[in-house]
Amino acid sequence: MNVDKEYCIPSSDTDVNFKNIAKKLVGESAKSIISCDVLPACDKGENFSSILHRIVVKYLDEKDTISIAKFIIKIMPPGDRGKFMEKHNIFNHERHVYQMVLPQITALLSQIGDSTKLSPDCITVLSEPCTIVLEDMCNLNYVMASRKDGLNLQQTLDILKKIAKFHAASVKIYEVNPETVETLLNRSISECINSFCIFYKLGTISLRDEVKKWSGFDDVAEKLNKLKDNIIQKCIDYYITKSSFNVLNHNDLWTNNCMFKYDAEGKLINSVIVDYQFVYWGSPAIDLNYLFFTSVDNNIRKTKWNFLIHYYHTILSKTLKDLEVTSPIPKVSDIHMELLQKGLHAIIACLIKAAVILAPANTVDVNLMLSESSEGSSYRQKLFSNPKYTDFIKPLIWEFYWLGYLD
Repeated sequence: MNVDKEYCIPSSDTDVNFKNIAKKLVGESAKSIISCDVLPACDKGENFSSILHRIVVKYLDEKDTISIAKFIIKIMPPGDRGKFMEKHNIFNHERHVYQMVLPQITALLSQIGDSTKLSPDCITVLSEPCTIVLEDMCNLNYVMASRKDGLNLQQTLDILKKIAKFHAASVKIYEVNPETVETLLNRSISECINSFCIFYKLGTISLRDEVKKWSGFDDVAEKLNKLKDNIIQKCIDYYITKSSFNVLNHNDLWTNNCMFKYDAEGKLINSVIVDYQFVYWGSPAIDLNYLFFTSVDNNIRKTKWNFLIHYYHTILSKTLKDLEVTSPIPKVSDIHMELLQKGLHAIIACLIKAAVILAPANTVDVNLMLSESSEGSSYRQKLFSNPKYTDFIKPLIWEFYWLGYLD
């Protein structure tokens, strides 16, 4: 086995027998394994809830021909992250989505003549260690967009099309096979948020401290100072309170969880959405706000907002009708209202943007990001004083103020 020396595999992964995994993956078609190379599936700092490896297996098949197979394997992370994932059953939830939900969504869309590929296929799931094996989308010429540049209009529309179909099909699944979705509703969202999202409060404090330095932003700083004390509870309330129209949200819909495929001329062919650890049943505004404020180019979001919502609604309503759902189909005005009522998620998205998206990937430190120590405070100060972030948030924070999101 060859492990990329530039890639530091966590110590708890050193006991993972990748060659045994490789044998299981290529199965009876392999007479023998020639090599098993383990490479990073993403840059350091690009993934926070799983350990991602790309495994490249060279083997001798039953015809004595040398063949190569590539897979992505997701392993539960070590340390505190792994304990958090295990406590809230997050890894098993993602496994359930890949094994049960996504195949049903694909089947439902196929029944209405829609062959859209929404996600990577799940090849298999292994119990020891707890591992999800996925097809390698890079092997199919899918690539990630730049998280710092923001999605362009075509990329945004294609992701909106995918998530609209995902949302619509999830409604149908809940009608005809509710237990598939109910399995995902057992965890306590309030406990999960409290455990993981101290950053919402700490990030609000850091943003407040930065805003205090800006001339003419006193009213905004005062609102942020009040918001810091109840942002976690407000977020819990937003999640617990269901809307009149609910869907299965991806709940982590941002650039790094989207992949794109282009033709030889650079024209976008398709996109897929990856990583389903945090799926949640609730308002579609959760996914939309998060996507728009973490990942869409600022100018496109500002100038095309109504068009983007209308486009999403057009795909959503058509798919719901084609699937013959019995639930009332929301109007486009209902989606707009949901986005306003769930505006807190836009603020959360902007906090995450400072910590993860605009920060250099190799500098992201989750432990410091969540730390209440002086070192953590100093680290967050650097994130929120990043000129790229302040240029982004200055005009936006007034929009949030005027819309009442900071109240």
